[in-house]
This record gives sequence, C-alpha cells and structure tokens, in this order.
Amino acid sequence: MPTLHTTLFDTWPIPIAAAPPALLFQMVRGGDAIHIPTWTNMRGSGMLPSTESFEIRKIFLVPDRQATVLDPVALLHQSLIELRVKERTVFSCPARYLCAGPSWRGLTVAVAFEAAELINEPFVLDLPFIIPGGVNFVVECTPSAALFPAAIFNVLVVLEGYLTTPD
Repeated sequence: MPTLHTTLFDTWPIPIAAAPPALLFQMVRGGDAIHIPTWTNMRGSGMLPSTESFEIRKIFLVPDRQATVLDPVALLHQSLIELRVKERTVFSCPARYLCAGPSWRGLTVAVAFEAAELINEPFVLDLPFIIPGGVNFVVECTPSAALFPAAIFNVLVVLEGYLTTPD
C-alpha cells in the first residue's frame, strides 16, 4: 500500500459572538458552496475511506492574516483545539500553541497581523496519532468565551502526516 506525505485541512471560522464549538473535518469538500477546495480537502464526512489510514505527525493552525482582531494572541490563547478519534479525546491544546506556517508570534495589540512577527514551527507529536479508515474523527474548536473578532476570523486547521492508501 502506498504511503503519501500529505495534509488534511479544514477551516475554522471563529465567530463574532458566543457560539458552540466548531466541529471540523465533518463536511466533504464540495459538499456545499462554502466547502470549496481551499476551505477543506476532506473526501469523507468525518472519516477516511475504510481502505485508508492517516498517521498524524504535526498539528498546526494558520490564522487569516487579513483578519481584524484587536488581540489575536489572547483570542487564540483562550480558544481550545481537541482531536477525537472514536469519541476519545487524543489531543487537547490551547489554539495559541499550534500557530505555524505564515503565522505570527509575540504579543500584539495591533488591529492587523501585519504588525506581528511570523513563525514556522508546527506542533510536532512525539508519538503520532493514527486515524484508521472508516472510523469517526473530529477536531473540535472551542472559541474564546470572552474575546471576539470584529469580523469572522478564519483559521486553517492542518493535520500533517502520512496517508496510506490502497494500490
């Protein structure tokens, strides 16, 4: 069975007011007008095809640099990311510690991300998580209950690892 180094990704729209947690990787790419190829690359609703598996090696977030957020560090520091496989939480972390790629670091109270510094250090797992094919998984994103962006603030949630597929 071939193994490909790739990513699974979905977009977390952080709301402008109190809202329940967002459940990512539940909608198929192209399933509606929002879930276009740059929003998500999921091919199954909440699971991989039964003949595939995905070994997660890194988890990272890529915040929208065009968003207007008074304090993006505080907003993501007070937000939580959880990965559940078969209804079991296998990973939980404040969103701030997962920022990577074209992201930012340091404290900022600027109204735009352009004033912040960039980093590129995804959260690397010492031991990978395996998502077997045909098994439900979800990334639950709980936004801050106290801070809200001025407009919807999109964050790309990326699972990097190895996808094993049939021949």
